[in-house]
Amino acid sequence: MSTKRVLETQEKLMANWPGTPLDRAGIVRILNTEGTKPPLLWIFNSAKEPQLLADALGPDQPLIFSRSAHLLVSPEDDRLFIRKLLGDYLLDEISRSFGGQKFDAGTSCQGASLVMYLADKSDRKTFEIGSMCLINSRLPQIATGCPALLIYGSGDPGHDPFRENMEEAAAKASVCYSEYERILLDAQHGGYYSEEILANILSQFQSFRSERSAKGWAGRLQVLRQWAGTLRSKGAA
Repeated sequence: MSTKRVLETQEKLMANWPGTPLDRAGIVRILNTEGTKPPLLWIFNSAKEPQLLADALGPDQPLIFSRSAHLLVSPEDDRLFIRKLLGDYLLDEISRSFGGQKFDAGTSCQGASLVMYLADKSDRKTFEIGSMCLINSRLPQIATGCPALLIYGSGDPGHDPFRENMEEAAAKASVCYSEYERILLDAQHGGYYSEEILANILSQFQSFRSERSAKGWAGRLQVLRQWAGTLRSKGAA
């Protein structure tokens, strides 16, 4: 499948999605455009999910989003190649509006490999992804270097690699993420964007993000203290 065909197919699949398009094809969109917080990037699987998340986040939180690649792949297609085509396009288009910025990202189910690809390939020349929230997702073999909150539902045991083999899943997650936390919610496939479950997910993710931010500030403070100590030592000498 060519890049042109991938984009044309995704454009048709997202033709009736909400949000303001950021690209000509309309496959990169944004909601809560007046928000003042750093944007949040999300990959969805269905048209109803973006508005549900945007409403739960509130008007001050801009939400950049696109769609997963799962319906683009037929049996004869190379799944990894299509993910690369779509991922590289999203990198370029998001960078046009948000180049040099750093923001957090999330997805559910089939969108994990695309979000992780973006986290792996993005850098300061494009945009940076900080913490990630991955809901009911497998563990694609991509070393993102990012911290991740992994959320699974008790009603989806078949989608939770930790319930299949805890040690193997932990080993894979240690490669995929700089650090991770796994949380099990009373939820199942198709219900993660319901009002109650979504509120719980966002609360958990906010706590996770805040902890990472606090660690970052503590690390920078430690570096400054060491630097100041070095200057004092040189002055005393």
